Amino acid sequence: MDKKFEQTTKEWAMIILFLAFLGVPLCIFAIHPFENSISSDEKRAVAKAPTFTLSTFMLDTYQDEYEKYFDDHFGLRDQMITANSLFHYYLLSTSPNAKVLIGDNHWLFYSAEKTIERFRAGNALTSDELDFIAQFLQDEQKKFEAQGIQFVVLIAPDKETIYPENLPARIEKAKIPSTLDSFVEAMSKTTVTVIDPRDELRAHVQEEKLYAQTDTHWTDPGAAIAFEQLQESLGVNSFDTPKYRETESREGDLADLMSLGGKLRESVPVAQTAFDSYTTRISTRNGIDFRETENVGAEDSRHVLVFRDSFGEKLMPFFSETFAHVTFERVYFDQQIVDELHPDVVVLQIVERNIPRLVEGRNATP
Repeated sequence: MDKKFEQTTKEWAMIILFLAFLGVPLCIFAIHPFENSISSDEKRAVAKAPTFTLSTFMLDTYQDEYEKYFDDHFGLRDQMITANSLFHYYLLSTSPNAKVLIGDNHWLFYSAEKTIERFRAGNALTSDELDFIAQFLQDEQKKFEAQGIQFVVLIAPDKETIYPENLPARIEKAKIPSTLDSFVEAMSKTTVTVIDPRDELRAHVQEEKLYAQTDTHWTDPGAAIAFEQLQESLGVNSFDTPKYRETESREGDLADLMSLGGKLRESVPVAQTAFDSYTTRISTRNGIDFRETENVGAEDSRHVLVFRDSFGEKLMPFFSETFAHVTFERVYFDQQIVDELHPDVVVLQIVERNIPRLVEGRNATP
């Protein structure tokens, strides 16, 4: 009798747990159906509740939209996603998101946009495409020179280019030249100044963390090394090496892609600068991030216009401490703003993985 009662109790316990597993998320959804408009883990806007009309219902549009809404809002959704991501990251050492590759020592690498494939395969551009890019940038320089403007291209290397030892052992670098190698070779036949900081960055990898472990971007020391080379090309010979403070970070964009934003911690060196004390204007221009800084105490009085991608964020304090007036625009080309501002210098900062986009000429975007 006791054994039968014990067995029955276990069976009912399993049934109750199963029903709770199904029912609790539904109950939470029913109580808080409109709780979030942004997914805290995925960093994206979630689907909104559709408006019921007879026409949308008859066309199945309402049902499709409601399914998307329910998928984004069911109870404990974010917690389940986080638990799944932690399970994959710590126990399986695999990424739940195909855009992120987990390397040795739990270093994260961006694997979308064929970055890892290109690392393994080598140059992705044809000779005609390289010739086009070289001629296009040469023409841009000639146009700027006619306006009395100096033009410099600054490359931000991909993370795996500087830290290949932290990639999984199965990922081997191509034996042939990379896209960046081929680009630099093509540009050497022009008069355009191209800053390629790879060698200098590699020379300092044992001294500082130059790229964040959970982020695709370089850290302040990595950006400072590249900026120092840029300064030299612009005739600025004095560069005070910043002092760094080790700071705990939970803001890695690759961790965000894995729905682990705020969950993975790492120590990163942060430069001590007076950036916050400069006059800064942040706005948008045609929907694009647009910033200006003024430093009346800067030794260099030139106005620098920086066309940039996300790697330009870490360069901002160094530009602003060095030059009296700096304008940052998150585009690669904008002739209208050049004509409006007539800067002394135009810097095109572009990340290595985006070099193939230059085949689009002025239509290339970060």
